[in-house]
Amino acid sequence: GVVYVLVGQQLMMISAESPKDGEIVAVPAAQSLEPFFTPGQGKKCPALATEKHVLIVSKTKLLIVNCDTKESREVDDSRWCLCAVDGQKVILADKDGSVYAAEERLSSPSFPGKMTLVSKCNGSHAAVDANCVEKVEDFVKEPEYIMRPRDSGSVITALAAQQETFFFCRGHGLYRGDPMEEILKDERSSNSFAFPSALFMRGNTAFSQCADGIRKLDMISRSVSLALPAGDMVIEGDAGSPQPYPKDFIGIDGRFCYFLVERDFRTGQALRRWPHHVAMVQTAVKGSAVAPVDAAPAGATEMKVTAKKGAGLYIRSAERMLQGHFEAKEGETAPGPVQHLRLTALGNAIDIAVSVAVKVESSGLASIRRVQTSYLNLEAGIAVPQIFIDLEKL
Repeated sequence: GVVYVLVGQQLMMISAESPKDGEIVAVPAAQSLEPFFTPGQGKKCPALATEKHVLIVSKTKLLIVNCDTKESREVDDSRWCLCAVDGQKVILADKDGSVYAAEERLSSPSFPGKMTLVSKCNGSHAAVDANCVEKVEDFVKEPEYIMRPRDSGSVITALAAQQETFFFCRGHGLYRGDPMEEILKDERSSNSFAFPSALFMRGNTAFSQCADGIRKLDMISRSVSLALPAGDMVIEGDAGSPQPYPKDFIGIDGRFCYFLVERDFRTGQALRRWPHHVAMVQTAVKGSAVAPVDAAPAGATEMKVTAKKGAGLYIRSAERMLQGHFEAKEGETAPGPVQHLRLTALGNAIDIAVSVAVKVESSGLASIRRVQTSYLNLEAGIAVPQIFIDLEKL
């Protein structure tokens, strides 16, 4: 419920419910930060907030601000370019695209502690010049209003974390975790995250700052849409030099996406929000489903899909079940093909299950008869999404 914005040496803490009721924390150490610079877009330091602490990443050091005590601490470390947080777990990415998890929580005096490598993204960093975005009229409907890309300083252009995994953009594509899985192709099109500079997750929806505004990806259907056009971020009466433009997509909460609009030097930047309408995660009794789910067809075989294994393994297993390629036990007859197969998955395994279902249906072995979604409460007050996909043999 709080928006954190560092302006100069002042950390502004703005209440999301009552924007006029805010607090300012003096951060003198911010003066020594060396931001990442993008020609045509200016300077910026990646940042995150968790446990009433704010982490600011610069080219030469990390700055941690305790918003309760108003104290700050510097860590001399020039390795990092991007940051993200999953609950209390902080992850950082370096210029080569390697992603590490911090051993210590941000609130710990010894943060970051030991860094554990969780993924390596091979490639080379290509410097970004925001002025190049002027040439994207082929897919930007309103080229007079664009969101200029930022140079992250890394092979990875944007980073996000959720439900014990992480997501990142490279080029125009979107990828997930280790082992790396491609979610969106690296292509300059309306069905990608073209020129992504920020990435935020909300359940099964990914939001990204792109050249034409904030794009939204439904992780289940894999469909991309322009949720908030860049032109809609600028309102009538905005001053500019010579014109205002949307600058940065800085965060998301349960109700809104937050972004900055560059105006002129006198009026400064405007902080605005837009309702994303992605449903809040509901809560229920531990171990129970929030929404009722119809039972599988009689005699159906259930396959539980997890994120620990790739889609290929589950696709091969599903095909064997539907084709009846089973090995008979000694003295027994091998079972025949299954007529009904139910795929179930939780959290970040959902889109793996969807990929399996789509692949099996495209092979002509089965058809998708029903898809149901719900939430399962694993801990009190914390619910994770789940999916049930019923396949019928053709």
